[in-house]
Amino acid sequence: MTVLLRFGDARPVPTWPDCPTRYGLTLADAPELVRLATDPALLARPRGAAVGPLLPLLRRVVDDEDDWVGEELPEVFGRIGRAAVDPLRDFLADPANRTYARVAAAVGLREVRKRHPDARDVVAAALAAELARFDPAEPSVNGFVVSGLLDLKAVEHAGVVREAYAKGCVDPEICGDWAEVQYEFGLKVRPKRLRPGTRVLLADAVSGVIRPPFGR
Repeated sequence: MTVLLRFGDARPVPTWPDCPTRYGLTLADAPELVRLATDPALLARPRGAAVGPLLPLLRRVVDDEDDWVGEELPEVFGRIGRAAVDPLRDFLADPANRTYARVAAAVGLREVRKRHPDARDVVAAALAAELARFDPAEPSVNGFVVSGLLDLKAVEHAGVVREAYAKGCVDPEICGDWAEVQYEFGLKVRPKRLRPGTRVLLADAVSGVIRPPFGR
């Protein structure tokens, strides 16, 4: 039953998951399922309480090469909403978490904004706070954070992006150089002779569209 507790509030989920196949549930589990469904404490439990148990699963993106986690959990965090922002920000900032587990947390932040437009400023601030650490050991994380800020059109944080590039903390293979980022932010007009660069979208980073180097 622990796995169902980790699932969190199922009300926003558009379709029922195949619990017998995915979780191995049988008719023998029916009494326990009824208990969970009628437990007053669980019924009163805020949706955000699911974030804590779910966050460590992001490490499976790297540790177990689990594409499903990279695709599904960020969406779950997005459905949870603003209550997921601070835990995701803290997970993203923790250097003990490996590169693409942290990128998955950044994707989760993007999903929060996608489903809750009013959370745009707090999500942008969370991403900018991570970039402002100017960690030279994590250029890939920083690159995907920049990609997230571009997704949000968070031009108000262009100063910290500029400084991160100046300090050499951003992988230019993800969003291009600072000049390209300025074009995407709309801070400069792209000369007609220059074609737009290729940007790795944050949403694709851990979804299987882009295969991360799982050793990182």
